Amino acid sequence: MAWQKSILSAAILAALSLLVACAQKNDYINFYSQQPISQNDHVFASAETQPEIIELTSLKELDEWESKGYCITGTSSFYALWTPRTFAVDCARKYGASVILVFYETGGTEHKSMIVNMPTTSTTYHNGCVSTPNGMVTYSGRSTTESSVPIAINYDEQYYYQYAYFLAKRKNINSFGAFFKFPENIPGNTDQQLRIAAVITGSPAFKQGIRKGNVVKKINGCSIQNTLDAKDFINGAKEINSIEVSHE
Repeated sequence: MAWQKSILSAAILAALSLLVACAQKNDYINFYSQQPISQNDHVFASAETQPEIIELTSLKELDEWESKGYCITGTSSFYALWTPRTFAVDCARKYGASVILVFYETGGTEHKSMIVNMPTTSTTYHNGCVSTPNGMVTYSGRSTTESSVPIAINYDEQYYYQYAYFLAKRKNINSFGAFFKFPENIPGNTDQQLRIAAVITGSPAFKQGIRKGNVVKKINGCSIQNTLDAKDFINGAKEINSIEVSHE
């Protein structure tokens, strides 16, 4: 019957809406990881406009953005049902990022089912005649019984590997155009060398052939053995005129 189909459709829509509502958690915020930012760029320019979302085609694009004067302030990565990109914007606003670089990979599909109790109504019609002292009397009427019927709804849930890099413009860009990456402060790390974190395209550092990942050996002719040796250059107390690196 038409009314039964309408009730069934409404029940299915309600069930699916509930499923969608349950999936609308902001995993970009839940799985956000703040990145350690070196001393000379820990103060970045917080976004004053709507954060821009850009789909990555290659991770090499990250280097391109860093060479434009941006730094990575945080990342998010998770495996879940599709999370709307508007949630990435909410995360960017929370942490002051102005650019969001996103990409995803298709994961597995889970086949699921749920039971929905569809309300039903059955009507029984009565008619006939009875004999009374006054003669035969006819009668007619109906009775209604309300119940429910369990309906199985089968559906698929598609999962994705979802990634986001949150970027902000460096507040201060030194005139030489090179930025440094401090050694990772993790147990067992014996590499205490100062490395290049990013190079601004077209800057003196770029023209000298210095690139991201290079190990800093000298700054202005002064030997650099650790971050303390470069402290005045990193915090801007001394101007950088030249950097010697090794390509390790």
